[in-house]
Amino acid sequence: MSTLNPDQFPLQSVQLNDLLGGDGQANAEIVRRILRGVERGPKRDAVLLNAAAALLVAGRARSLVQGWDLAAEIIDSGAAGAKLAALTGRSS
Repeated sequence: MSTLNPDQFPLQSVQLNDLLGGDGQANAEIVRRILRGVERGPKRDAVLLNAAAALLVAGRARSLVQGWDLAAEIIDSGAAGAKLAALTGRSS
């Protein structure tokens, strides 16, 4: 069993309204902005924490902290935006 300590992550203060999306088009734009590295707020934090958990479960990270760092690196390098663009046939 492991314990999740929020102090291990550079989480920003957030209110529930900060995480709200919109319709499909608005949500798609939020995803594009996160994966292009433009959105650096609480929505990105939520993506990083979820990606960290996925990387941990997949065996690509040994801890949530390592998964967070790897996910941030993938986004910040432009690789995530490039992959989205390749999958959708759109420029990121």
